[in-house]
Amino acid sequence: MKTERTKRLLHKRLAANENDHDVHFYLMQILSDAGDNKEAVKHGEIYITRKDQIEKERVFMHSVYYTMIHSYMFLESAEDASRWLEMAIKELPDDIDIAMALTEFATWQQKPELIITGAKRFIELYGKIKDNPLMKGNRFIYTAVPEAFAFCLYHLSTVLLFQFRETMGLFVNTITNDVNAKYG
Repeated sequence: MKTERTKRLLHKRLAANENDHDVHFYLMQILSDAGDNKEAVKHGEIYITRKDQIEKERVFMHSVYYTMIHSYMFLESAEDASRWLEMAIKELPDDIDIAMALTEFATWQQKPELIITGAKRFIELYGKIKDNPLMKGNRFIYTAVPEAFAFCLYHLSTVLLFQFRETMGLFVNTITNDVNAKYG
C-alpha cells in the first residue's frame, strides 16, 4: 500500500519535472525493493546518464551501483551486472557494498578468483569500518553487517580450501612420480 502510494507520488513528481534526477534514483530503489527489477533498471540507467550534471547540482547517490548490480543479477543479466560492477569498482574501489557485490556476482558466476578478490576486500573494509564507524560517511551502507561478513568468509574459505586440495593433489602426484622414477 505504502509502496504504491510512494510510486504514484514519484511518478507525479516526474511528470511535473522530467529533469528531477532524484525521482529516477528513488524509483529505482523502490521498484527494486518491490521486485520490479525490469522497471528499476530503466530508472537507474537514466540516473547514471545524468551523473555529471547531478554532481554539479547536488550529491550523486553512489548506492545506485549496488542496487543496479543486484537488479541485473535478479534479471539474470550477467553482462549488465558486470558492466555496472566495472563502473562501480572504477569509481568506488574502497566501497564495502561494491566489494560485497563483487563477491555475490563472482559466487553467482562461479568465478573463484573474483570471489577471492571481492571477499578479501570486503573483509578488510569490514574490519576498518568496525574499528572506525565514521568511515561510513554520510550515506547508507547495505552490507556492513555480520551476515555479509560470514557470507564472504564462507565463500573465501571454500575457494581457498578447494585450491589447497588441488595443490596438494599436484604435490602428491609430483612426489609419487618422482619416487617411482627414482626407485621404481
